[in-house]
Amino acid sequence: MLEPRREITDLTLKLEKEFRQNPKTFRENFHLNSLGESLPMDLYQFWKIRLAFEPTKSNQTTIKSYFVLFSACLFAGILIKLPYILPNLSKDIYYTKFFPFPILIGFLFYCIYLFKTPVDKIYKILVFFIFSFLFVCFLPDWHNKNLYSGIKLSDTNFLTVIHIPIFILTILGLAYPNQKQNQTNPRQINYIHFIAEVIVFTAIILLAGILLTFITFALFKTIGINIEKFYMDWMVVWGLVSSPIVAAHFVHNHTLEKFNISQLVSKIFSPIVFFTLLGYLYFTVLNLDHLFSDRQTLLTFNFMLAALFAIITFQFSCLDKNQFFMSFFLIGLLLLGMTINTLGLFAIYKRLSEFGMTPNRISVIGSNLCFFISLLFLTYYLIQTLRKKYDLEVSLHRFAKSLIIFPIWTALVAFIFPIIFQFK
Repeated sequence: MLEPRREITDLTLKLEKEFRQNPKTFRENFHLNSLGESLPMDLYQFWKIRLAFEPTKSNQTTIKSYFVLFSACLFAGILIKLPYILPNLSKDIYYTKFFPFPILIGFLFYCIYLFKTPVDKIYKILVFFIFSFLFVCFLPDWHNKNLYSGIKLSDTNFLTVIHIPIFILTILGLAYPNQKQNQTNPRQINYIHFIAEVIVFTAIILLAGILLTFITFALFKTIGINIEKFYMDWMVVWGLVSSPIVAAHFVHNHTLEKFNISQLVSKIFSPIVFFTLLGYLYFTVLNLDHLFSDRQTLLTFNFMLAALFAIITFQFSCLDKNQFFMSFFLIGLLLLGMTINTLGLFAIYKRLSEFGMTPNRISVIGSNLCFFISLLFLTYYLIQTLRKKYDLEVSLHRFAKSLIIFPIWTALVAFIFPIIFQFK
């Protein structure tokens, strides 16, 4: 008697997971491909009633959502042009110190609304944001002239400016709800999916914006009007700061319930990344001297590790218990990533031993170690899952807890490094 009940329970969980991963495909299979007819009668009736129910949103809610979206974009645009609105505000200091904040403020404002964030979490996010803003405000100004920006940034101040946006985005994860995508995934993993999809859609919006810009210039030239300066100074700048906010709106409201783009991207790019990295590893071993001597190569290494880590995380979170081939393929990708990471660590260590410690080198080696430790955790949990020591959901939740090292390291670089190195 227990065995049929267990089979029904397993089937129910499987159907629920398939529905949450891709509701549109599930509906088509149920109605068109006779999926429903193969189910037990009670289960068939349940899903028939459930799929017949279509939740609707009121026009008032839609209008409110677009109004908040427009307000966030408008506010971000005003902030990015603030030195032009307030002539006494130094453009060099403002755009060097505070360039991430106009985008961050608009993005935070809209995401807090989008996620329906509880008041207590809003207070926590605001405390971290205000502290970060004030910390940047009290950083020493840089007056040495530089050919590129008009001012020269010290190493620690530059690290603070580029790490604070990452820190704020990790703090925003506190507000992310746990009811989007597949509920079996922990909130941290779902939030990484969300941010990655926002980045993908931001890139798509920017590419469309570039095309629109060229078309607009061409159209106005046909009637003898030159609008390039006005368009670049206002429309393009406003579009740049608004694109992540619009992407967040699109991802949250129009994609998560129809298709999982991060899952699609991970499935398409995982094999490509694997063979690319395999070739890269082979030629890197043949040209180790270049890796150890070129600083730009090490910076590229870090971006590559971040992208690899994101793809592996997506692949792991979308893994099915029965996908043994993909599991072993993922282990191969993990081992390859750790091998390349080890080479990067050796290269940075060699530069440290030859040229001494600097804030930049310590920051790079620290971020590499964070990726390496996370890849180790991921490999361990994946192997334990394959050995049936851990359930896949347990492994995901334990791995998600290990991601705390990233906001901790980012906070150390952003706030502690300047004090340790005396803002040099």
